[in-house]
Amino acid sequence: MMIFSAPRASNVSVAFARSPDRATDGNFLSENVVHTDFLTDDEVQTGRWLDEDQLDPGKYFVMLSASAEDSCWSYPPPDYVGILDPACADGFSDVAVLEITKPPQTFQGRVQVLRYSRVVYLTLTVQPLGEKLPYKVCWNLKTKRRRCLSSTVPGYSWDSSADDSLRVRMQGMAKTTTFTWYVNGRNVASKRVKTPSLRRTTAGQPRSGTAGSTRFQTPSGNILCAASWKRQSGFVECWVLSTATSHHFPYAWLLLPRRPVRRILPGDGPGYGRKLAYGRSWHGGPFKCLSRTTGLKCWNATSGHGFYLAREFQRTF
Repeated sequence: MMIFSAPRASNVSVAFARSPDRATDGNFLSENVVHTDFLTDDEVQTGRWLDEDQLDPGKYFVMLSASAEDSCWSYPPPDYVGILDPACADGFSDVAVLEITKPPQTFQGRVQVLRYSRVVYLTLTVQPLGEKLPYKVCWNLKTKRRRCLSSTVPGYSWDSSADDSLRVRMQGMAKTTTFTWYVNGRNVASKRVKTPSLRRTTAGQPRSGTAGSTRFQTPSGNILCAASWKRQSGFVECWVLSTATSHHFPYAWLLLPRRPVRRILPGDGPGYGRKLAYGRSWHGGPFKCLSRTTGLKCWNATSGHGFYLAREFQRTF
């Protein structure tokens, strides 16, 4: 809590800046100001101000600006020059320092094993997170050699959580693997799961059936998909090559049996598969895909979740 006083002021404003540097008129330099607000008459009278906006954690410099009410001024003869009552507030207050600490954070590691495609998704969730947070996740291979991957959780708001997922292949993993996440060298989460090896049943062409795995692509070659299924389980994962930039690989959309579609950023792709001609469809287990000239639609017939992917846009439902 910070306490300021502005006795007999008619207008009061408060400014928060990243630096105490001030302009010639007494205000903070505009490029350093992160937030300003004007107090209402009731707030000025009661001496209590509560802002609806929230500042991010960090160090701030705070200053009030006040204009004295008319009754504070007198104009005595013979010069009739205005004289301010010293008991009234007018001008700028002293600069105070405000330190806002980061709220307590919780970390959760989640592992999803897709046995039929021999892929593992590693997800780190941080609650709350309003900034980018680098981390790494490590595990031991069956040869006892340790492997680590680094990434960043893209936090945007200190009022909500953020997560980041990595896609890794199960090749070389032991039957049981412990994944450990580190932030600033500190162990923040750990998860032990079974990662058994499994031979793929089929590959190379879009075919349906009770179990199998396959790769296929749209005729344009912009959308590449990998699918694996067994009865009511499995996944469909499709990369849209046009979403790649100079800074990252293409985004992929992951459709699972009982969860909403997730957009992820894998570190690799499925490779090119058999073309699924426009107007043709594919299905495996609960999953169905339909290729059209306007894009590719895939959905889970059981849950109703799915996605529609095209070069111009990508939509989930």
